[in-house]
Amino acid sequence: MNQPGSVHGDTPAIRPWRGPCAADPAGWDLDAGTLTQWLAAMRTCLNCPMLQLCLQARQEMFPGSAPGRPARNPAGVIWAGVAYSDTGHAMDAAALRTYAARSRGRRLDPGGTGVDRTVRPLAV
Repeated sequence: MNQPGSVHGDTPAIRPWRGPCAADPAGWDLDAGTLTQWLAAMRTCLNCPMLQLCLQARQEMFPGSAPGRPARNPAGVIWAGVAYSDTGHAMDAAALRTYAARSRGRRLDPGGTGVDRTVRPLAV
């Protein structure tokens, strides 16, 4: 649980957390937000005055985290401008769009045809 003066969880911060994510946590949560919120969150992080503190907190809470080591990464969140899948894989904006489409049960329509591409179970 977040405490006053903590970054995320129980990690003490140098000063109280005042990043944009504190005001709108759903926008940084891949279980609660929308694709539009997530893409905005990724852009917001890059210009956030708390970015260095956030990077430091991620390193403290997830030592050894790296895109190639998903088991050691945050999961289901956008942290310091990086989106992490529910399995901890780092995602760029294109991968995040695919993730959002799959979470809605749809595939992306790269041709822009507007054709319904709802993913349905195969009939057996």
